[in-house]
Amino acid sequence: MIGDKILTNRDDYRKAKKILKYILDKHKIVITIGGGSGTHKSELMEALQELLYKENKLSLGISLDDYYKIHFNFRNEERKAKGLKSVGIKEIDWSLVKNIIHRFKKGKKIYSQVINKYTNSIMLQEIDSRGIDYLIIEGLYANYLKKLKLSDFSIHLEGSPKDTLKFRLRRKKENEKDEFRKKVVEKEYKEVLKLKKYADKII
Repeated sequence: MIGDKILTNRDDYRKAKKILKYILDKHKIVITIGGGSGTHKSELMEALQELLYKENKLSLGISLDDYYKIHFNFRNEERKAKGLKSVGIKEIDWSLVKNIIHRFKKGKKIYSQVINKYTNSIMLQEIDSRGIDYLIIEGLYANYLKKLKLSDFSIHLEGSPKDTLKFRLRRKKENEKDEFRKKVVEKEYKEVLKLKKYADKII
């Protein structure tokens, strides 16, 4: 999502180098990076894309944060109205993500979307996928795509609800007194753990 800070560090590049050996000789593959908030999914994707580029490989990175059915401005209200049972995989518009994957595999034009937090708007991008070797999708529930057999290589990043809250406080995305938000984080983490078993690589 445009407006989110990407805090890439040395550890992200170290992890990216480990992953590189599993995917470097592949072509037209989908890589998914799942894990709780604060486990550096976006940062790992950024590092991986940079290393691939240095190997003359082109990649497209997509964040599932841009594919929620409900805009982030209204998501908390929706969750409070429907209860914690509404939090999880079904919040993502998987039909849009699946369409991107299918078009990427066929080398067709991809129509992806990015939410701009500064303007509260959705920006649509048209991308020619013929020359793109890797589609990298990161997000809490990214490895759900492995369960659907739509991911060729899946990564699970370890973490905990405590790590999530600490990370989000550091990025000024969290109100530490918001008890409902803490419950949401715990529910998200439980959902993420259910997908861990589908990972090809756990870091």
